[in-house]
Amino acid sequence: MSILCDVKLIHSCIILKPMATREQNPTIVLFRQEGITVNSLPLAGIRKGEPLINASIYLFGFILNDRDERWSIIQSYLETKAKESFRPRHFENALLAVYLSKRGRSFRNKYSRWTSEPNLRHLCRAIQNLAANSSINHAFTESSLALPEDVSLQLTKTDKITEGINYLGVTGCPESLYQIRLFNHGQYAARIGFNLHQEGDGQVLSISNLQGAKNGLELINTTAQRLDLSPFNFLVQRLKTLAGALERPTEIIGIKNPINSPALYNSVFRAEKVQRLSFHR
Repeated sequence: MSILCDVKLIHSCIILKPMATREQNPTIVLFRQEGITVNSLPLAGIRKGEPLINASIYLFGFILNDRDERWSIIQSYLETKAKESFRPRHFENALLAVYLSKRGRSFRNKYSRWTSEPNLRHLCRAIQNLAANSSINHAFTESSLALPEDVSLQLTKTDKITEGINYLGVTGCPESLYQIRLFNHGQYAARIGFNLHQEGDGQVLSISNLQGAKNGLELINTTAQRLDLSPFNFLVQRLKTLAGALERPTEIIGIKNPINSPALYNSVFRAEKVQRLSFHR
C-alpha cells in the first residue's frame, strides 16, 4: 500500500471515530446527572489554594492531577461545607447513607476509592444530600401540621451512626442523614430516616429507616391511639407533606425488604402507596 493510501486510511478512521468532546465525557455526564456543577478549576498552571489541596487529600487521599475532572466534586464539597457548616460525622453519615435510584445504583465500598461509576455517583449524592439541609428544614417548617396535645415532632440530622442509644433513647441510624422523630409526652416513640439526591429534572427522597423506640411497644401502641394511626404510617404521611413543600419535584421511594423488620417497611409502604426499591452494595 502506498504512503498516500495510508494517509487516506488514517484520515477515514478519524472521520469514522471522532474523539469525544468534553460534553460527552462520561465523568462530566455523571456529574451533571447528579447535580454537581462542572467547572474547569483549577487549570494547569494556576496555583491551587490551601482549601482545595486539603480537600483533595481529604476526599481522595492525594492531590489530583490538574486536569482531573474530580476537581468539580472538590469545589462542590467546599461550597456545601461553607453554606451548611456540616461536621465530619455528618459527611461520614452521608457516605454511609442509602440512595434509592432508578437511574443507577451507588454505594461506598472502600475508603477514598472514588473511581468507579457507582462510587463516584455515591460521593456526588452524599454532597447533594448535605447541600439539601436548608431546603429540608424550610420545607418542614412550611408544611407544619396540627398534632394531638403532647405529641411532637423533631426534624434533625442523625447524631449517632454506631450501635447503642443516645441520651433520648434513639438508636444509631447510619443509613439516613435526616430523621423526623416522634415524641409522646416527651418520650421518644418512633422515627423515619431519609436522604435526598438529584434525579433527572427532579429529586428522590429515599426512605431508608423506619424504627420504633427500643423496648417501646407499649409507647408505640399508646401513640397510635392518640394519632388514630400507626406512628410509622403517620411519619410517612408527614414526610410526604415535607416533600410536597420542597422547591423541586420530589419522588419518594422506600427501601424494599431491608435486613431489619422487612414486614413493617413493606406493609407501611404498601398502605401509603410508596414505591419500593431494593438496595444492595
